[in-house]
Amino acid sequence: LPIYFINQVLAGSKSIPGVEKTAVSIATEIPPGTWHATNTVAIEGRPFEVNSRQKALMRPQAVSADYFNILHIPLVAGRLLSNLDASHAQQVVVVNLEFARRYFPHENAIGHRLRGERNGWYAIVGVVGDLKSSGLAASREPIVYTPYEQTDGQRLRELGVILQSSLPVSTVGTMFREVVARADAEQPISKLETIDDRLNNSVARPRFTAALLTGLAALGTVLAILGVYGLATCRIRSQVREIAVRQALGARPSQIIAHIMQSALITCGSGLFCGLLLAVAGARLISAMLFQVSPRDPVVLFVVSGCVLAAAATACLIPASRAAGSGLLPALRET
Repeated sequence: LPIYFINQVLAGSKSIPGVEKTAVSIATEIPPGTWHATNTVAIEGRPFEVNSRQKALMRPQAVSADYFNILHIPLVAGRLLSNLDASHAQQVVVVNLEFARRYFPHENAIGHRLRGERNGWYAIVGVVGDLKSSGLAASREPIVYTPYEQTDGQRLRELGVILQSSLPVSTVGTMFREVVARADAEQPISKLETIDDRLNNSVARPRFTAALLTGLAALGTVLAILGVYGLATCRIRSQVREIAVRQALGARPSQIIAHIMQSALITCGSGLFCGLLLAVAGARLISAMLFQVSPRDPVVLFVVSGCVLAAAATACLIPASRAAGSGLLPALRET
């Protein structure tokens, strides 16, 4: 898109009542997106190894000055991009912390110069905080922010405009369409959405997976409790005479319950141990479904084990209490 068209859209968007700040970027680069750091970048004074595994990679983002303020990206060192970084000014970029940590671990990144695959040299003038631009589940990636007026014009074909406003999308959207129509009536607007909508769409699949697994886990827990309850009931019925003898010898109900629970928990503990071994062995199968949680996290395994034992104890306690207080001495007469 022509730079003058983008400037007209920016100026017109700022005049919309209720709009506080405006910024532009590439539509697919507005977080959370799906792109990753795959572009190679040359660092002045270092070999530009395109085919090497040690090559420097980045995610280029063409933005305007208010982009950082709208998305609350903090300045760490140097300065942010400004409206003075136009096409005729010195070519500059701002990098994120991950880029500085990865390629300048023991020196200050500000002052060094970068060059992409097609563009000239750009001087690093600032370092900003990291942003999960590829989704909440993605790790931090090295990002290079370039003024939109100094970027390749071909990358501006899919322009994204970010508006900061407290008004509803429908209200702002109507006036924004008029702004675009005044700048160029033939330019289409493909989508109007909020940042919250983009976030919700990006986590829709993992949220559905989590809800599905939670439902299956709850169903499995209920079935397991019912199974343990049934098994404990059948086992207690086979021990009716033993329990009656204990009662005849003066055993209190609490002692009978403790005896039954001890035997049941030993069996449950053995099954739990086997389940933990299977869980550790199959950790790779579930690691892709976990976010910043190790499948072998001892805290998680301990909590889950405690919940399983608590569920098993609850399932065994009901028939044990019933057996201890049901007066089983008459069963001796049936022997």
